[in-house]
Amino acid sequence: MLYHSFPQRRDNQQTDDKDIEILRSILKYGLLLVPNIIEYPGKTDEKGKEKSDVFKLLQCRFCLTAIDDTKKLKEHADVYGDFHLEFTDENAYGIGAMPVIHIPKSPYTVKDEPTSLWHLASSFIHLLGDLKTIAYMLEYLDKATIKFAHEKEIIINSETGLAKRVSIAQLRDTLELIFEGTIDTHDEKKRNKEFEKIQGTIQGLCSLLYFTDYLKENGEYEYLYHFWVREWRIVQGMSINGKKQDRELTQKEQETIKAIDPHFFGRKLDFQNNGTKPCIIDLCRLLPSINDKPIQNFINQIHVPYDRYERTLEILGKDKFLIKKIVPYDKEKGIPNKYKRR
Repeated sequence: MLYHSFPQRRDNQQTDDKDIEILRSILKYGLLLVPNIIEYPGKTDEKGKEKSDVFKLLQCRFCLTAIDDTKKLKEHADVYGDFHLEFTDENAYGIGAMPVIHIPKSPYTVKDEPTSLWHLASSFIHLLGDLKTIAYMLEYLDKATIKFAHEKEIIINSETGLAKRVSIAQLRDTLELIFEGTIDTHDEKKRNKEFEKIQGTIQGLCSLLYFTDYLKENGEYEYLYHFWVREWRIVQGMSINGKKQDRELTQKEQETIKAIDPHFFGRKLDFQNNGTKPCIIDLCRLLPSINDKPIQNFINQIHVPYDRYERTLEILGKDKFLIKKIVPYDKEKGIPNKYKRR
């Protein structure tokens, strides 16, 4: 089974019904994909000297944990919360869940240990970032050849400020050679979808990456700390027959969800987006359904502590679907093998 547990303890801020409000939000809107920034060391030259600043990777995901022993779920609840959405393995696959790709995080810089391969993983991250830039530039060039088809030459500017004068005809021929067999250059609609898929795949891979180990503030290094969590993720940009499954939040949805935890969702991300630093809620996305099947139908059971069960039903209502799905349990004993349902 895979579980999503909540409400995670954040700065000891817990409203009376925060757990139930999160559940109500999921049942009303779907799964919330939340953005996060992961920092990796900057690029270095052959001697270990840094050539660039810290590389910041934007991720947007919904997290799950694979737990095969419900006793471990009790330990998991101490960190992530006592409400548990339970998904069977089959249904988790059906909503696009994939295991996190773990990479080592070096406790020292390349400059300190220039001959070590601990930084190999970081180089993969940099290359993914480069691929993202290349994919964006290819789409930019392709659109330029269409927009300026009547011109003989145009000046192309790179993200770093480099400018080149190029022939439109030669650029078009070169792009057709590059895209041959992968992107239909004669159908604008298909071409745009292919570019979107390529960029979405790179972003999806970026959102699946996380550190294998945990480097504490005191310098202590815990090997395989995150690896043993057995985390899975649902990432943004998934499509079925070209139709994106996740979407942006409406203004009303943003306001409703932000009200559940204003401190968390109102926090600024250390990341530039269109020249400004967005709040977490600004970059959240919703996964309301999979191929028009409501995401709630993929939930196997919803485990709620006994002391919150009656209050949960009171707030959510007496819907038969909810009564069947919501199962009370004893927090001290954990989830039993058999449940007594109402």
